[in-house]
Amino acid sequence: MRAAAEQRPAAAGYSLYDLEKLTRKIADQELALLRLNTYFLLENERVSKWAPWRIFLYRMSASGLSNAGAITGGAAQWGAYRHPKTLGHGAVKAGGILLLTGNCISIGGACAEILFDLVTDLRLRQRHINLQAARQRFLALLSELDQALARRDAMAPATGGLSAGQRRIVEADGALLRDVRDLSVREFKASYERITRALWVRGTANAMAVEGGATGGLLGSLNVLLAATDHHPNQAGSGGLGYVISGASAMATPPILKLSGSLGAARASRKLAGAFAAAERKSVEDFMGDRKRLEELVDEAAPAERGMLSGLSARETLYGMAETLWHNQVLSASEAAARTRRSYLERMVWATLVGGSNIPRGVATMVGGFHYPRSPSRFLEMGGVANVCWTAGTGLWMLDTVQGRLREELQHRRLARIKAAPVRQMRERLESLEELEDLMQVF
Repeated sequence: MRAAAEQRPAAAGYSLYDLEKLTRKIADQELALLRLNTYFLLENERVSKWAPWRIFLYRMSASGLSNAGAITGGAAQWGAYRHPKTLGHGAVKAGGILLLTGNCISIGGACAEILFDLVTDLRLRQRHINLQAARQRFLALLSELDQALARRDAMAPATGGLSAGQRRIVEADGALLRDVRDLSVREFKASYERITRALWVRGTANAMAVEGGATGGLLGSLNVLLAATDHHPNQAGSGGLGYVISGASAMATPPILKLSGSLGAARASRKLAGAFAAAERKSVEDFMGDRKRLEELVDEAAPAERGMLSGLSARETLYGMAETLWHNQVLSASEAAARTRRSYLERMVWATLVGGSNIPRGVATMVGGFHYPRSPSRFLEMGGVANVCWTAGTGLWMLDTVQGRLREELQHRRLARIKAAPVRQMRERLESLEELEDLMQVF
């Protein structure tokens, strides 16, 4: 019966009841889009409360053991470089083992997080809220909505029994329905790009952590340890090369992560560009202007004219909620962009300090291994210089780890105190949409 009313040819005319029924259906479909947007963000940006502490544990263990290894090996080398025969080989080996263990923890921690991420991705896929499933669901809902809006555009002029004032209200109501559609599309596109960016950054960060641990540990610390164990000093030169590569990759990590995120977001944007091109021209200001026009028309209309549009008051609630949601989104996006810029600059500073200390460490180790393999005194001196560099670097690494976790925890507690945590806001938004849906059913 509904399909017959909606597909009736324009020549036969439509009743106000037909128009209102279709308009309510459109409002319900737009609510479904908003719910999908909210649920998509809520599930994909949810972070395990243990993840920050796991990462803190990996980094503190790796940096602490590396610091202890550099101090142990450096103390033995500086204590014996004038009299090489007094060198305590056990201390040098112990320092090398500590350094290698620290690198292995870095690799193991990154691999563990990759496993946790795979489990999370699998759960999202099973619940059909991962990137691909959400995009397909959104496009399906959008196609149904666009068809309904097109039918309403054809139905409105052919609806009989409307006064001039009511026709203006119907027209303004239709403009707002299209605004909600376009802004919902823009919101989903922004969310899709944001989550894609985060996934690409996450994957690249794990890969860089494995690479840094492998070059600094398997190529670097392992060769240096074997040089001490097998009494082949020239093998330490290869270890120094590993340290240089590891340090350079650490310094390059922030810009590489930024580039990876940008590429991911650009790829996501291309996937949605064709379907969402028209929505790019719509702004929150356009929506506010159309809403103000509808309010003015409703105020000017006679009570009887307003009463005939029974679902209008519920839709005005929808429009008001949508305006609040999008204002909050714009504010949140602006704050997030500022935090990202500050975080990037901070990461650049720490990466330069920590990774930069690994480069002179590697150079000193290469000089000792390649140029002074037959000069024990000079070889030990270069090893001592290398360990001094890495003692400072790992000390800064530990400081960065502690201050970063402390700031994250303070930020988390501050947001919880003012009830502004992102997950909480998404849940409250979902509850508000469900309440609005119940309200819509009353009319």
